[in-house]
Amino acid sequence: MTFASPEASSSCFRSRVGGWTTSTIWWPPGRDFDLLVVDRTLPDGEGLDFVVDLRRQGVITPILMLTSMRDTVAAVEGLDRGADDYLGKPYDSGELVARVGALARRNQRAGIIVRGALEIDLLERVVRYKGRRIMMSAKLFRLLAYMAINSPLVVTRDMLLINVWRSRGTEAGKAVIDSKTADVHLVRLRALLRAAEVPDIIKFEDGDPMGGVPRGWRLEFNLLEG
Repeated sequence: MTFASPEASSSCFRSRVGGWTTSTIWWPPGRDFDLLVVDRTLPDGEGLDFVVDLRRQGVITPILMLTSMRDTVAAVEGLDRGADDYLGKPYDSGELVARVGALARRNQRAGIIVRGALEIDLLERVVRYKGRRIMMSAKLFRLLAYMAINSPLVVTRDMLLINVWRSRGTEAGKAVIDSKTADVHLVRLRALLRAAEVPDIIKFEDGDPMGGVPRGWRLEFNLLEG
């Protein structure tokens, strides 16, 4: 387990690591952490139990959970029971640092993402471009918000299904949600933004499986800030 606090002057992170739930179940007095990284598999217990216990104690610190990439059920369970994001193993260390930074920034800001003329209010669930509100369904808003929070990272189809649709993969051999659902909604979202004269900021990345680069989509906010 890692207690992580971003350094104000750099992109590095100070961390204190304790590998056991029994040694870290207490909350250090007088010390607030910006973010926790918790592995579901710890030497002496289940990392999710630690997360649940913290939430019961009223700890609201953001938590990034590490779990097996193919275990979508475990990922969804972690999100449902208190984690704020998840990262599948094996993972690239650069992506881990980027996710920690993104989650920490998400916790620090006042719930509004502003890039150029685009404004995404995470609390009111409202999107505006050049002051004009863009009407969209709750699902499309969650899709846009999730991608915005993780920008400029690539989000995969599985990540979208787990975090936006809370899909648990399969049950009794049958898919709960069609894997193409994310693709269809992304097409709708792009069309909606295009109709509101927002530049095409949703980009598909083909990825490089051999190099560990994921295949998926990213929001390119830099296109709004030119």
